[in-house]
Amino acid sequence: MLSRMGIGFVGLIALGGFFTMQYIGLIGGVVLAGGLWFGLVMPYMKRRVLASTTARYTPTITASRK
Repeated sequence: MLSRMGIGFVGLIALGGFFTMQYIGLIGGVVLAGGLWFGLVMPYMKRRVLASTTARYTPTITASRK
């Protein structure tokens, strides 16, 4: 889900760059938004979701004799 959100974010920024500055803006938007999303935002969100998931589920393992 995070990857799809990132692709949408990068696409929107790239379109905005294209409509304002043509092909230079498109390339700059893809590079800037891709680096921002996949380098900073996505790892932060992954850590947050993983921490939330592990906090909810705590397995209990006990030994028993048979």
